[in-house]
Amino acid sequence: RVVEMEVPVGLARARVQGADGVEHEVRIDVRTFTEEQCQRVITVLAGQAMYTAQLLNGEMPHEIDGVFRAAGVSLFPRSATELVSECSCADWVRPCVHIVAALHRLGEMLDADPFTMLVLRGRSRDQLMAELRAERAERLGNGDALARQREPQDEPSPLDTDLDAF
Repeated sequence: RVVEMEVPVGLARARVQGADGVEHEVRIDVRTFTEEQCQRVITVLAGQAMYTAQLLNGEMPHEIDGVFRAAGVSLFPRSATELVSECSCADWVRPCVHIVAALHRLGEMLDADPFTMLVLRGRSRDQLMAELRAERAERLGNGDALARQREPQDEPSPLDTDLDAF
C-alpha cells in the first residue's frame, strides 16, 4: 500500500506500508536532462507546430518520445543507469515489493498526468511551456517584441510634453 507519494524534480518519494503494517521510505531517482539536452528538446518541439499546439493546450502528444529521441535523448529511462531506487526495508531482494508498489503508483500517476514524466526528467509543465513559448516567439521574429511587452511601461507624465510641437 502506497500511503503517500510525491514527485519533485528528478525523483519520486513514497511511503509504503508493508504487509506487517510497518511503513518504509522509498526513493526513485531519475536522471534529469542537462540544460543543453533540454534546449535541444525545446528546439525540436518548437519546430513542430502540431506538438507545440498540443503541449500548450495541456495535451501530451502520443509521439512525444520520438520527438525526444530526435533531440538525442529519451523521455523514458532506457537503462538502469537512469533510474536508481532505494528502500528503507531490510529485504535483500531488489527491487523489493515496496519499490515495486511505488513504481506501480508512479505508473498510475503518469497515466493520469503524463507531464509528470517531464518533472522526473527535470522540467515542470510551466517551465516547459515558458521555454516553448519563448522559442516559438524567437523563431517568429517576435523575441524582441515579446520581451518589450513583458517590460512594465511607464505612463508619460503630463509634464513630459514636447515643447517643439508648439
